[in-house]
Amino acid sequence: MGLSAGTRYKPFFVLLFLSPITAEMLTGSTPPLSFFSPLSLLFLLGLYGCGANIMRELARRWGGGWTSIVLLGAAYGIIEEGLATKSFFDPNWPDLGYLAVYGRWLGVNWVWSEWLIIFHAVVSITVPILLVELLFPRESKERWLTGRTLAAALTVLSFVVMFMFSFISAFRPGAIQVVGCLVAVLIFGILAKRTAKQRNRASFSAVKPVRFFILSLFVVTFLFFFFNSGPYLIASPPLLMSAGGLAVLFFWQIYSSWGRLQLTDMQKFGTASGLILLWIALEPVIELGKSSKDETGLVLAGIAYAVFLVLLWSRLRKQFLG
Repeated sequence: MGLSAGTRYKPFFVLLFLSPITAEMLTGSTPPLSFFSPLSLLFLLGLYGCGANIMRELARRWGGGWTSIVLLGAAYGIIEEGLATKSFFDPNWPDLGYLAVYGRWLGVNWVWSEWLIIFHAVVSITVPILLVELLFPRESKERWLTGRTLAAALTVLSFVVMFMFSFISAFRPGAIQVVGCLVAVLIFGILAKRTAKQRNRASFSAVKPVRFFILSLFVVTFLFFFFNSGPYLIASPPLLMSAGGLAVLFFWQIYSSWGRLQLTDMQKFGTASGLILLWIALEPVIELGKSSKDETGLVLAGIAYAVFLVLLWSRLRKQFLG
């Protein structure tokens, strides 16, 4: 990718791999055998890896915190699902299931779109960035990309998105749908930049890390089962979407009140591990369940990710106690 001298090599490459591992392999979307096929891996690195590095770099250049990163993560979700895969609009997208009918209106899979924006903002972007910054504390406040490297990452991401848009399926969204996605990405970007200018942190939050872990685990578990319950819980798609949006705002308000001050590394770890634990716990269910994909290796992937979290927690705990 043409990394230049000012690029932080280690965190850049770790995030390049950790983002697709977390978002695709850990969740079972791309099982290990498919994940590590050369062509698939290249596209996943270009899409998720470059996307996560770009969103983090923009937030840091603007002086933004985690609110900015979450908002940019939402923008990334629109780029991937609205423009690259086109799953926001394609009624025949393989993963839709009943959401191809439930919540579809005016050519848009609305319930699916809301859930995927939340998913990518949290799992694809925020969690990997949190973990990599904890892994490299000295570089956590710094920029990882130079201007040339950022331009290269943007070029790779743009190529992957355009390639996927053109060849991943025969479905083509309308011009209004494409423009709508671009406008939504722009709006999230503007909000992320404005939020960055409002940061005011002077001291550390006193909330115990375990509370961040419990809240994060509850948030992801609740939203996962809430959106996947669909018509079995709430017959009206607009009502389900409204309830989901209000739940996100409610949980974010709690996070904001707890983390209004600067967070410790243990609190950050509690947040990240809570957000990802559900997917680790579901690995045996996904691998042993009936699927058209070869899910072999998902349990091992979950165990490896869990070991990584335990080792990271052990190191952070030693630093905290020492």
